[in-house]
Amino acid sequence: HRRRDQHLRRDPRTCSLLTLYTAHPTPPQDFRSKDAGHYTRPSSHPPSSSPSDAPPPPSTRALFHSSVYATSSSRCQHLRFTAALHAQVSAIADATPTHAFFAALKKAGKLLRVWTQNIDALEERQGLSFVRLPGVTPGYERGSIGGEEGWSPARLGKRKVEEEDDGWEGDVVQLHGSLEAVRCTVCEAVVSWEAEHQAAFAAGRTLDCSNCLDRGALSPDRRRGIAGADFDLVSFAAATRATLHKRSTPPTSFLRPAILLYDEPSPAATIISSLAEHDLSQSPSLLLVFGTSLQIPGFKRLVRDFARAVRSNNGFCVLVNLDSVAKEWEDVFDYHSSSPPTPAFRSF
Repeated sequence: HRRRDQHLRRDPRTCSLLTLYTAHPTPPQDFRSKDAGHYTRPSSHPPSSSPSDAPPPPSTRALFHSSVYATSSSRCQHLRFTAALHAQVSAIADATPTHAFFAALKKAGKLLRVWTQNIDALEERQGLSFVRLPGVTPGYERGSIGGEEGWSPARLGKRKVEEEDDGWEGDVVQLHGSLEAVRCTVCEAVVSWEAEHQAAFAAGRTLDCSNCLDRGALSPDRRRGIAGADFDLVSFAAATRATLHKRSTPPTSFLRPAILLYDEPSPAATIISSLAEHDLSQSPSLLLVFGTSLQIPGFKRLVRDFARAVRSNNGFCVLVNLDSVAKEWEDVFDYHSSSPPTPAFRSF
């Protein structure tokens, strides 16, 4: 402990402090936590006078799997769930002590970056800013210039080339997206989550993308409305073309929550990879990991990469998590605090 304290107080490399976290304090609070946390598990079904009329709710993983948009029923359940979750997040009065801790580190000049799997965007309430990412940040859409695809400000029609120093501004990297934005499934334009999106998603409906309307790409709900309320024309057409061994038609355009689903590629993968390399080169000397079981493959690789960088700088790696993690992590962290995060904050 003496060597640790001397390192944290005297080593100037502590100004480059890297923080990865995935949950909230005392205990880890998110919609996945059983009987605890900021969020209760919202129902994906509308109220019913007879509980037996509703089918059993799907698992959380099923509600957040990339296949949720394959059928009208799973799409409806997913949209209702995310709308209920968005409402719960919006009702949270204050950010948590975790976010206040990050803000204090930033004010002290000791915060390099926060990498989060959370989608609630509560960091902003403590004055932390988000790194601009395609597929997450409102105002960006997919564009094509000279046969190359790049990210451009919405409606401007020209490619935005960001210099590295400008592109890495921001305190928080939202690895899994944000509940404060929606994006198009085709052009990938991103807009802020507004009242009209909340109302539609709460009813289990999608909305058309205004950028795609001129191309004639109707949303699943618009097509289903034309064919009949109980008939999913999109799924039927796809199945028919597959049976006839015909080439699939262009994807259907509609707005969806701008969050990353299980087994779904990230629209910001390239930028996130470059940003990670940039932060690794900044000689971080302290790694803090909060409230995660360390089971998501991409996040596991990120933690290991940063842990190696911190160790190479003679730094320390700290895990703050109420539950134990797999033995493979025993040699990665110098300290594992199983107490609630707030006492750990006081110690730091």
